[in-house]
Amino acid sequence: MDLFAVLPAILLLWNCGYSDFNQVYLSKDNSRTIKGFCSILIVIHHIAQRTTGGIIFPAFGYIGFLVVGVFFFYSGYGVMVQYELKGRRYLESFFGRRVWKVVRPYLVANAVYLLLEYILGRRIEWNVILQNVVSGKIVPFSWFVISIIVLYCIFWLSCILTRRKGEIALIIVGITVYCFICMKMGLPDQWYVSAYSFVLGCTYCHIKEKAEKYFSTGYWVKLLLMLALALIFVIMGKIIPQEMFQMIFCNVGVMSFCMFTIGVTMRFTFHNRILTFLGENNYEIYLYQGIFVSYIVIGNNLVYAASTVCLLLAVVYIMRMINVHIFPGNEKGKRQV
Repeated sequence: MDLFAVLPAILLLWNCGYSDFNQVYLSKDNSRTIKGFCSILIVIHHIAQRTTGGIIFPAFGYIGFLVVGVFFFYSGYGVMVQYELKGRRYLESFFGRRVWKVVRPYLVANAVYLLLEYILGRRIEWNVILQNVVSGKIVPFSWFVISIIVLYCIFWLSCILTRRKGEIALIIVGITVYCFICMKMGLPDQWYVSAYSFVLGCTYCHIKEKAEKYFSTGYWVKLLLMLALALIFVIMGKIIPQEMFQMIFCNVGVMSFCMFTIGVTMRFTFHNRILTFLGENNYEIYLYQGIFVSYIVIGNNLVYAASTVCLLLAVVYIMRMINVHIFPGNEKGKRQV
């Protein structure tokens, strides 16, 4: 199984470049590449939770919330950049342009999983389908979808209620309330231990130059410092039993990991067709991984892992093509999540 621990590294380093400063480290293309890499890490994370064997590979079973934090960071950065550029005009079309592009594929995925349930002969409780869709009980691992929709709504409401640069404080308040509600409802900790990386992404628009200046000297030391802080705070968050401290420490650890990731992209560039494909289809990969991770399990360990990745990518390609033809204008890479 350790083979699957090496493959992501090979994928990332293939055709990797290095420079004193990558001018386009936050461009759509570069961000898409990183999200593509993170999407396959998420799949491997869920595979690692369901397999045995290997020395390094089991560690992937514990990194999911860190990787999700990177998605939240890029999402927060993306919406804030657009808001800074377009102002109130962006908010007027926000739900149609941003939220609906998350909701629509999610609804399609729910239909696919319901059909799969019917084919497999499993009992479907039709009277609570809407409730299950909203709560993310039909599509495996869809808590992320519900969370990102909530975070987008918090962003929109914060921008509507405040003037420019005052929205960050309201976003922090909104996310804090969201985290408390999750804890009060007894939801698994993945619902809230990465949420603050979204506001970090929003804030990064305003601290971008300072962050670049920070990493301009003592680069390797500061990069390793970010990684060390991520590990320290995550470990503290996992060993402390109180939910409040878990939420605080884990979120600080995730934000440190996001800054580590951003620091890496400031000097390293990653260009290869596989990462590009993964990045263009990162949302579909997340939505449909459950088919082979949880529903149709083929073989054990290595066979299961290999079949899951290969078959998932095939299904993702098919679903993306269907989506493009049903909804014209959804060219590859155009949608951002």
